[in-house]
Amino acid sequence: MNISAKETIVSIELTYQTRGMQKHLHITPDSVMVSINEHKYQYPTSPKQWATIIENLKNIDLEKISTLKRPTKKAASDGAFNAFLTVNTSQKGFVSSNFDHNQPPQILVKTIKSMKIVLSKTEHKTEF
Repeated sequence: MNISAKETIVSIELTYQTRGMQKHLHITPDSVMVSINEHKYQYPTSPKQWATIIENLKNIDLEKISTLKRPTKKAASDGAFNAFLTVNTSQKGFVSSNFDHNQPPQILVKTIKSMKIVLSKTEHKTEF
């Protein structure tokens, strides 16, 4: 992770989009917001869950996530949601390149998995 000592990560987001459907997962140190089209749901985030997400971000160069290669291109023919990851710091946001929701670039896999675990005990555990 290449953020300065003055910066802290304040949130991380995962967005899935396709024609007629948008799913958005927004996680902060104390809450997770799930949006499915216009419907919004909020749940608490534990300090351990947040720490795991931050730990999984440590080996990712945030300045370069916008240039990651997408492993597959199924979203181009509606075979998958078009997805992207956003990491927001106290100074700026970093947005990944687009990828198929079920095939993120390898370097993002652990982070995305740790984000999904936050939903494991909610009614939205299968949405992402």
